[in-house]
Amino acid sequence: MESRVEFNREEINSTVWEVPGKYVCLKQIGTGAYGSVW
Repeated sequence: MESRVEFNREEINSTVWEVPGKYVCLKQIGTGAYGSVW
C-alpha cells in the first residue's frame, strides 16, 4: 500500500516553498549565497 505525502505551499521572504504537511509555522532564520535556512 502506497502512502501519499501531502504538501503545503509556504511563502517565506517572497520565496514560495512546497514542503511536506508535517512542517508547520516555518520562519526564515538566515540566508546565504546558496539559499535560505528555515
